[in-house]
Amino acid sequence: MYCIVLYLSIQVKTAALGNNSYVPEGLTKAQYEKIRGADTKKKADFYQMNVAKAGKFLDYTEFYIKRGTDTKDDWKKDVNLGHRMTKTKYDFSGAKNEAKGWFTK
Repeated sequence: MYCIVLYLSIQVKTAALGNNSYVPEGLTKAQYEKIRGADTKKKADFYQMNVAKAGKFLDYTEFYIKRGTDTKDDWKKDVNLGHRMTKTKYDFSGAKNEAKGWFTK
């Protein structure tokens, strides 16, 4: 048995509000349209952000070669256990009344 899948390019958009459309109590039709428009834009921007990320990935073998886990086991003794480290915006050391910095002790 064969299954044929057709991908259709359908443009789905937020419907325009008519005279008998639902508008939440406490809002005017114009205010509600503005909110709906902002939601639609937010969804479109989120979709475009994910489209831009498509095809960008870190090569698996390149990562392990750089980390050194392809041939030796020294990474296991490292402080970060082979994970990549990044700077934090805030000081999470718990010290009080000290100068705040990237990596304060």
